Amino acid sequence: ADTDCAAVLAKIPGHTGAMAMQSVICYELGRADEARAIMDFDKRLLSREIAAAKGQAEADLLNAALAEAVSTHPSIAYEPKDYSTKKGYHTGEIANEESGPIHALLDWIRAEIDAVIAYRLNAWGVVMEDQGHQSSHIHRDAWLSGVYYIKVPASVTETDPDHAGWIEFGTPHPYPKRKTTSDITLIRPQPGKAILFP
Repeated sequence: ADTDCAAVLAKIPGHTGAMAMQSVICYELGRADEARAIMDFDKRLLSREIAAAKGQAEADLLNAALAEAVSTHPSIAYEPKDYSTKKGYHTGEIANEESGPIHALLDWIRAEIDAVIAYRLNAWGVVMEDQGHQSSHIHRDAWLSGVYYIKVPASVTETDPDHAGWIEFGTPHPYPKRKTTSDITLIRPQPGKAILFP
């Protein structure tokens, strides 16, 4: 697997699936520094806040409208098959919305990345229940992924030692023979915050 991942990355630098697998392999083989270089959270994670572009009042209004639009979207379903959403609701594809708050959010996202790369945007919405979460996963076909927080429960705080509700990067999907742990990083979600990642 180590050789195969290295071969894929030699042919396709930045291949998300190979990078994710290679980082786990490196930890397992005692090459933690190499794994950290692959993940490089400081370089790869970007945070953007919509309030910086639109002002706090407009961002708050947009988030309120987004919360309503996502939670009542016709495609929303509880723990849909083949998605990582657990104890929560997940919409179908929403990237093609032609008006309304979802469209406004996607316009902002496109404006943030238009100058960098040509892309095809896929988007969906998630509404979590108490203890809802995303299981560890990667977006194998994505060059860039991201999450935008519309609403966050008051219980998700900066001072919580357990970091409940925070987004976590670096923990691979569990597998039976794993003997090591990976470095992780946690980011506290806040309404109006977008986090971009490979």
